[in-house]
Amino acid sequence: MDPEAMQRRCPAAVPRGTFLLRNWQLQFYSHATIKRCRGSAVAGVLWELTPDCERSLDRFEGFPIYYTKRTWHQDGQCIMFYEITNKQGRPSPGYVANIADSYRHWRLPKKRLKAALNDFA
Repeated sequence: MDPEAMQRRCPAAVPRGTFLLRNWQLQFYSHATIKRCRGSAVAGVLWELTPDCERSLDRFEGFPIYYTKRTWHQDGQCIMFYEITNKQGRPSPGYVANIADSYRHWRLPKKRLKAALNDFA
């Protein structure tokens, strides 16, 4: 979600806006991931990616070893996202701060981030 990081990793990516991915929940291990959870929602940013952008993100996210990719259909859109494969560890304070900064940048509901962080506090 970090706009500066996205600009470095895939400069052709275009943010299309914020959204709530319904029936999924944010979780933290060493890094963020999401899991199916009926009645919950994950706040995020929808990006339009070129094939080169997706390949760049795949390399950065460690696909297919560290993260796998999933697609989800919601409101007539097909959404691709990454899911962590190693559900261990805790995120570093700097990593959490970066996500919190991105939440502020995009004006996403902080209560969803706080709830996910409280799950392992």
